[in-house]
Amino acid sequence: MSRLARSYTETRVARGKSDRVFLDPSNRRRSRVLLSAMTLFAAVLIWLVVFSISLVSTRGIKAALPDEIITLKGEFHQTGTHDHASHLHGAGGNLPAIERFALQETSKYRCIAEDKNASENAQRVYAVVPSHLVESPASLTESCDVVDVVMPMWFDLRVEQDALRVGGLADDAREAVRGYVAQQEGRVEVLPILRFDPSSYSYFETARGLRAVAAALSGFADDLAKSDEAVGLCIDASLIAAKGSAALAEVFRPFASRMADLGLQSCGVISATTEDANLVVTDHFLDLVVVKGFEEPWVGSAPRPVAARDWFEQRVIAVQDIVAEDKLVMALGSFSVDWVSGRAKPDTMPYAQMASALAEAEATPTFIPAAGAAQAIYVDDKGRQHRSWILDAASAHNQLMWLKKRGVRGVGVWNLGYEDPGLWAVLDQAQHDTPLDGDTLSNVVFTNYVNRIGAGPFVAPVSMPVIGQREVVLDPQTNQVLDVKYDSMARPASVRLYGRGTPNKVVLTFDDGPVRNYTTETLDILKETNTPASFFVLGHNALQNPDLIERILEDGHELGSHTYWHPHMNDISASRATVEVNSVQLLVNGITGRSMRLYREPYMRSGGPITSKEVASLLPLEEAGYIITGMDIVPRDWLTTSAEELAAEVIRQVEENAGGVVLLHDGGGDQTQTVAALPILIADLRAKGYEFTSIADFLDTNPETLMPHVDGISTAFSSVSFKAVGNSWSLLEITFWSVFGLGLFRGLLLLFLTSRRKRHVASYAAEVPSVTVVIPAYNEADVITQCIERVLQSQYPYFDIIVVDDGSTDDTYAKALPYGTLPNVTVLTRQNGGKSAAMNRALFETESDVLICIDADSQIAPDAVGLLAGHFGDPDIGAVAGRVVVGNRNNLLTRLQALEYITAQSVERRAKEYLNAITVVPGAIGAWRTTALMEAGIFSTETLTEDADMTMAVIRSNYRVIYEDRAVAKTETPATVSGLLTQRLRWSLGMMQAGWKHLGAVIEGRKLGLISLPDLAIFGYLMPLLAPLADLFLLILAGGYVMGWINGTEPAVTTAVPPTLLLAYLILPVLELFTVLLAFKLDPKEDRRLLWLIPMQRVFYRQLLYISVIRALWRATTGSLAKWGHAQRAGFQFDQTRQS
Repeated sequence: MSRLARSYTETRVARGKSDRVFLDPSNRRRSRVLLSAMTLFAAVLIWLVVFSISLVSTRGIKAALPDEIITLKGEFHQTGTHDHASHLHGAGGNLPAIERFALQETSKYRCIAEDKNASENAQRVYAVVPSHLVESPASLTESCDVVDVVMPMWFDLRVEQDALRVGGLADDAREAVRGYVAQQEGRVEVLPILRFDPSSYSYFETARGLRAVAAALSGFADDLAKSDEAVGLCIDASLIAAKGSAALAEVFRPFASRMADLGLQSCGVISATTEDANLVVTDHFLDLVVVKGFEEPWVGSAPRPVAARDWFEQRVIAVQDIVAEDKLVMALGSFSVDWVSGRAKPDTMPYAQMASALAEAEATPTFIPAAGAAQAIYVDDKGRQHRSWILDAASAHNQLMWLKKRGVRGVGVWNLGYEDPGLWAVLDQAQHDTPLDGDTLSNVVFTNYVNRIGAGPFVAPVSMPVIGQREVVLDPQTNQVLDVKYDSMARPASVRLYGRGTPNKVVLTFDDGPVRNYTTETLDILKETNTPASFFVLGHNALQNPDLIERILEDGHELGSHTYWHPHMNDISASRATVEVNSVQLLVNGITGRSMRLYREPYMRSGGPITSKEVASLLPLEEAGYIITGMDIVPRDWLTTSAEELAAEVIRQVEENAGGVVLLHDGGGDQTQTVAALPILIADLRAKGYEFTSIADFLDTNPETLMPHVDGISTAFSSVSFKAVGNSWSLLEITFWSVFGLGLFRGLLLLFLTSRRKRHVASYAAEVPSVTVVIPAYNEADVITQCIERVLQSQYPYFDIIVVDDGSTDDTYAKALPYGTLPNVTVLTRQNGGKSAAMNRALFETESDVLICIDADSQIAPDAVGLLAGHFGDPDIGAVAGRVVVGNRNNLLTRLQALEYITAQSVERRAKEYLNAITVVPGAIGAWRTTALMEAGIFSTETLTEDADMTMAVIRSNYRVIYEDRAVAKTETPATVSGLLTQRLRWSLGMMQAGWKHLGAVIEGRKLGLISLPDLAIFGYLMPLLAPLADLFLLILAGGYVMGWINGTEPAVTTAVPPTLLLAYLILPVLELFTVLLAFKLDPKEDRRLLWLIPMQRVFYRQLLYISVIRALWRATTGSLAKWGHAQRAGFQFDQTRQS
């Protein structure tokens, strides 16, 4: 037999090695390991510092912008707006844009607290949301929740195919209003407005035409009722009213009747300047009458106030004489009207646009008390004179006071998106019966308006808003506004839209990739059709698919950044945003050796940003030298149900726009239909004469401009860094699946072997074997007497007891010594030499056939000795393991150990018994054939777990080791975490030593070496290292899932946590649960309340065991070993009713 196979019987010292496995008495190994670990740690730390600096750096792209791009962007700077961008009111000019935005938000009006209920006299507020201004719904978020009814202009009556039909905005255009209403949880109603398309005007000329209009409206009412979204419908009847009251009656009579039948409100919008007869008809038929409290400017009209004070007050009185109090809604104008020299028709514009124009001209408005409004006169940079009248917060306040005085209960705001932001402060205070505080109107901040200049899908942010300052002078008696003085004009954020491109040229762009299947298929189609495209990639997808990044470039396409994780960039910090952009930039640098100039923001809208918050997130990219790329055509391919439908929508929008930049997706969800639509739309658009091109061609620049080469050192560092990150991620993924696969295999194998195991039947010879119970003890004074007493109660005819005190420093020997007077008890003491030496002392002392070894903290059942000894009638049995039960289940930690003991013994020990591969006969209760101990080489001091060492040696001496679950010993387990960690360190290190010592069992072909030792290595030591990594892998993915859920990103939901992975992660706990349930079935008298601790065992207790294993591995690696220590004992009461 080979030296390796039988070396366990020869001492290590005799072989010229240290007296214990893994021990390095010189400590040189520890020094070398520490030096290597510190060197590796320092290298990783330096790399992390450099890598982190590169991620948070705001240096931007090194390559300069080409002249043609500067020219495109620079056109806007000539207007002067850019020059004023740094002149911010107050602090924050040097802050990152997103932080500057947050600082500006603090200067805005703070709404009255929600817990202060509105006054009983509060008016009902109706807010008109125009469809042509995309910013308008955002005003609802600034409204202090004073709005009771939202009136969106969603519908129009038009002629299609020679018939009247009601059309409307697409669902996506309604989402903002719907989202706000949903947040209000039923408090706010929706009353949409229907207007008349010019194609329908001819129907107003005849009675037949008017009846057709009424029929179309009544028919639409049926559809409206089915949606259950609106409380009614409001008809903008200004054009019909121009035809007279009879025309109004012809339309309103059937419409109102049908609405009433459906339980919906009928409503009409009409001008305050209309004839009284029109008001009479509208009031007679409809449930609600919205009267525009302003004059609408017309072609050729002279500059004048559009809601002069006297005019407004008189019209309110006149309207009240006709319209019922409960029907009337007086809509206040909230906009500016600008008469420009040389133009016949005045322009109606938002207050923010007017303020911006005045700031450019360095002019300010003047409040005219007699008019109740502000007037502005200035000359623009083109020499044109402007005479403007402004309905602002001051005019609204005075009008609102008059309406309250007159008892008007319904107040409208016409139009949202056009209003002075101070309007909401006025309404909020009015609704709470609080006199207006002029200081609440002093700061003017434009959050939801962006000055967009130019046209095209590319965006160049120019400036953040500038806070304006004004002083509002109030009459101390009446609280009316007497004057408004402007110290400085507010400015909205500004951006330039550019790059309109050549007509009939189309650029295909793809976001959210690269994803293995969809991007590959997309590239194949583009290659087959010879079609260029641009791919805006996500960093986390690029990291997983670097070969697709390379292929995109090899196939001649363009690459752009789409951030790393696809967050809402305007909702994250400036530092996080920098990391998002730099991460994907450095990643692509490392893969391709090029920088990406192109950038598209996640959730970017076509037409450019509409809030200053969106501008704030784009400004750093502009400053860093990126070309911010928007889109012209948005077919919403993430919602499309068929390829044909998607292709048709792309073609429709391309034809409407005469070409442009198309937004599609190659990632972020199921893009099957996008891939399928691609060849269709390419073929059809080419057939229609459209040319597919690149962004570089669209901007009339060269490809190198958009993806400049970077220096070799930077490329090399980025490549190495992200390969390390990528390989680490791959390693985590491999680790996860390895842990899952091995864990599943082991769990199923244990269950199978447990089911095959049959209990060994005790066979007594003519004489029962003689037994010696050995109790080694070191500082066990608290428990030694109970242990001896329990052994003396054993129901076995021939046994004696040997107590070996191993040099205790407490009263262990003194307390055990009185028992030495009994004829079958021997009490010995010796110098401290460890548990193995103490056991060998008893072995040399005894002449019994069987040695039963128990720990001093154990208390055995009366029948345990007989149950163990009975098996030794079979000469093949070398040792018998008893069942150890936790006796001190008095806190969470000891109960968790009890649960562990039950599972490990009931299932694992039974399974290994079937293979004759039990790795340890427990020191708490185990029986040994004395001759087998001698053959195996007596108890060795070379390991910390002499019981495991001897168990393996006995098996290798051709004996069987079996498990007797009925032989019970209760033991005291550590009650503190520190105690448990100390115990498990010794166990883990000792088992590692024993396994290493008995590697010869592998060569011998024993199941101990072929199954148990690999099981010990993999699941005892490797898995505790891998399992935390597998948990980390899932936590990272779960974090991606949560981020996706918060941000509303499809990628995080569909690809970050695949269902297969989640299922795999859940299978193991389910298998473990089944194993635990089987263990309790096999030990039916165990306390089933412990089952409730299974989650805690997985989340908390198992981590403690992992820590112990890692400590043991460190000790083994460095050669620093633990000793046979002393555990703190509290004692416990033996409950015989619980033994099985």
